[in-house]
Amino acid sequence: MGYGYSDKRIVSVHGLDAGGTNRAAKISDTGYLYTNSKLVNDDSNSLTIDTITRAISTVDYAHHEIHAGSHYFYMSHHDMPKNTANNHLIVTPNTTKWAHMIFSYDSTAGQVHIEFSEDATYSDIGTLETAINRNRNFPDASTTLIYEDPTITGQGNILFSQKLGGDDKKLSIGGGARGSNEIVLKQNTVYLFRATELDVAATIMNIELDWYEHTNRA
Repeated sequence: MGYGYSDKRIVSVHGLDAGGTNRAAKISDTGYLYTNSKLVNDDSNSLTIDTITRAISTVDYAHHEIHAGSHYFYMSHHDMPKNTANNHLIVTPNTTKWAHMIFSYDSTAGQVHIEFSEDATYSDIGTLETAINRNRNFPDASTTLIYEDPTITGQGNILFSQKLGGDDKKLSIGGGARGSNEIVLKQNTVYLFRATELDVAATIMNIELDWYEHTNRA
């Protein structure tokens, strides 16, 4: 695939269309672009435009990271009596391989206060949990570590706080919309997820953390 720059406002692209014919297209201020074309790079990897919808056939970056073997998840559930708390630490490494994370919680009963904080401190880090690589063909382990039941000495700076259940009705938060929910965690930092049942009823808390690790490019 080649590019031309005859004018600062116009980019010319040339490659093969779906029938193997060499085509040239110009992207300019007018938005002019050939459709039904196939763009290929020097290794003959193709980017195909669907002939019916004109949509580009591709995957988003988070999906790409699954195929690359650097996308992980942690899921668990916890029985919580009334007026108790459940804590998880997320500990990031001191490298520029940053975790891009989304999370979700849900509760089956009671009223639960969810808090997510940065720069938490502890006297006992708790039990190291297993993060699962979403590509089971890769043995790579996550560099971001998850711990359950730490002994917390300082909650740190609260970034997020919400109540579930009770008068608030809502029993779940979070979700899979990465564009609106993703947070890039700071390197060499301790984060705390805390769920506290507010003395209403015993409940079961489900937690899901989903993240990929990408080396930042300055």
